[in-house]
Amino acid sequence: MCEIKDFWARTGTMKIILLVLFSGFSPSQLQDIHLQSRPVVRSSLGEKAVLPCRIEGGRTASTLSVAWTRDDGRPVYTHLAGKGEAGDGFQERASLDQSKLDAGDVSLLLSNASIPDEGGYICQVEMASVSVELRLGRLGSRPEL
Repeated sequence: MCEIKDFWARTGTMKIILLVLFSGFSPSQLQDIHLQSRPVVRSSLGEKAVLPCRIEGGRTASTLSVAWTRDDGRPVYTHLAGKGEAGDGFQERASLDQSKLDAGDVSLLLSNASIPDEGGYICQVEMASVSVELRLGRLGSRPEL
């Protein structure tokens, strides 16, 4: 009988701990995030490329986790708990406009775009994600239609 009493005492305490941890958390808050973007973005070599990503409804992004990755999973830029960090090869080139986070704009700013930057990117905010492809033109090159 003592073992059963100890079990209920431990699990009761665990239930209280879990209740306290998740009392301010609502899974529906994360599921309500929908992102807007454009499937293809064109920019010029050596220029700043802006890969658009915005939370629909203008919901603030400043308190949410934001991750930009290449489509092969390589990290480009991560914003978490008010701090941003660029991935390897993107230091000093990748960022978010911090002044636009409150309006839900988490567009990736990629300066000095180069040939290896071309290709697919994924913007992820919490559990929602959207893909963007970056295509770079060369100065004086014939545009692709």
